[in-house]
Amino acid sequence: MKTIDVQLPAAGAFAYPVRVEAGGLDRVGEAVRAVATAPSCGLVTDSIVGPLYLERVKASLEAAGYRVITHVIPAGEQHKTFATVGAVLDTLLVGRVERATPVVALGGGGVGDLAGFVAATLLRGGPFVQVPT
Repeated sequence: MKTIDVQLPAAGAFAYPVRVEAGGLDRVGEAVRAVATAPSCGLVTDSIVGPLYLERVKASLEAAGYRVITHVIPAGEQHKTFATVGAVLDTLLVGRVERATPVVALGGGGVGDLAGFVAATLLRGGPFVQVPT
C-alpha cells in the first residue's frame, strides 16, 4: 500500500491521505473505520459500478462493524440533480444516520460529486470517503 498525503495550499486548508493499493476494495471498511467511529455508514454508488463492486465493499464495511445504508443512483452526469441528492438524503435519514456517519462514494465522476455534496449537507456535514473505481 502507498499513502500520499495531500496538503491543500490555501491558508487554513486541511490535508488528507490518498491510499493506493491492490485489493483495496476488500479493506475499505478498515480505512473508513480509521476516520469515522459512527455505528452506521452511507454507501452511494451508481447503476454501473454497483453490480460490479457494491457487495464486496459492503461486506468490507460490515466486517469493520458498520451498519451499511446503501443507495444506488442512475449512472450518468445527467443524474447529478437536486432530485437525486434528495433521494439519497431520504435514504440515509430513513436509515437513522447521525452527524458522524461517514458517506462513502463508490465510483468516480458523478457518484463522487453527488455523494460529496450529500456528505457536506447531511446533518450539517460529516465524514466523506471517496473510493474511485
